[in-house]
Amino acid sequence: MNSVKDFYNNFDNRLLKDFISNNPRVVAALEFVRDYFGPNPPQAILDIGCGIGWSSYEFSRLYKNGRVKGIDLSDRLITVAKQIFTAPNLSFSEKDLTDSSMIANEQYDAVVMIDVFEHIPADSRSNFYQDLKKVLSKEFSILLTCPTKKHQEFLRSNNPQGLQPVDEDIDARVLQDFASSLGAELVFYTHRSIWRTNDYLHAVISNKITYQDIPAADKKMSLMNQSEKKALLVRKRIPLEGVTEFFGQSFIKRIKKSLR
Repeated sequence: MNSVKDFYNNFDNRLLKDFISNNPRVVAALEFVRDYFGPNPPQAILDIGCGIGWSSYEFSRLYKNGRVKGIDLSDRLITVAKQIFTAPNLSFSEKDLTDSSMIANEQYDAVVMIDVFEHIPADSRSNFYQDLKKVLSKEFSILLTCPTKKHQEFLRSNNPQGLQPVDEDIDARVLQDFASSLGAELVFYTHRSIWRTNDYLHAVISNKITYQDIPAADKKMSLMNQSEKKALLVRKRIPLEGVTEFFGQSFIKRIKKSLR
């Protein structure tokens, strides 16, 4: 496990670049979460594998009356997240999602895993499902995005360095098992084309299935644009003071240049 944690402790450069450049894979995932909840916002969101906290911060902006917690096994990423993203309804914590005591005495009606579930070892899933039950509200929804099996096969054959220490194949069958273990249903499953056709999947597992009139469509809330990101980093003096040690001076210079 230490080798896995070490890998993600050196993932900060990549994740910050994703944030600055609006990585289309992450943006598609954030829009998926926003559009799924629509006018029925969750009260408490657990963002598992939050990295540097970009996704958690977006959720805290979209759902100002809700509570958002971002967790990640990397202490380094959580440190960066706390330095960049702050909001009254947002918190971060270093937690290993395969730990048997993931989070105590907290309940969430929404769990989000953006490109995380495939990094849970297949032989650890059963324990993870049991641990997850402990933090789920009576009614809950779990939103996941993952690379498809086709994309994983492509990486193994053509770009093995693009794989992470644990990179399992995820499909509807695996997600059906996940849902069944929680006494829920796989209520949504689709493939998305980000860089190649059908390279990512978006799915929802839920036991909160309503039958009612469809409310009038609200104006969609917006994710952060480039100007807002620039303002945030400038306001927080990021990446400066405390964060420089993570990224290095040459990377800082490139970031400053990209924000002009």
